[in-house]
Amino acid sequence: MRHTIDLNQDAERKLRELAIESGRSEQEILRETVAAILDQRYQSSGQTPVLSTPGVMGGDACIRNTRIPIWLLVRYKRQGMTDGGLLQCYPDLNASDLSAAWDYFASNWQDIEMQMREHEEAA
Repeated sequence: MRHTIDLNQDAERKLRELAIESGRSEQEILRETVAAILDQRYQSSGQTPVLSTPGVMGGDACIRNTRIPIWLLVRYKRQGMTDGGLLQCYPDLNASDLSAAWDYFASNWQDIEMQMREHEEAA
């Protein structure tokens, strides 16, 4: 899942400078920054909308106490399903759950990609 961020010229310059100073790509810096902001948001609210429970769905990250894994929601989204369509298919979910799923994916995309590959290979 890709997102576009429009930065003003000053922010672009600062990001470029930070990337050069740190030896990392601008994409890495943005990804880590967004992930940190999202993690902080959920920690401060005390919410845990995404849970990984050993023995439940192979320990894959799921929404709350459902058996709906994040990787499955991401796969449907990539296939063109809208959030509204997902909410119709999964009436136990709400818009906040989907927002948490997309936030979790943004922060943990490598793990989710690996889980998707594992499930595709097993099928």
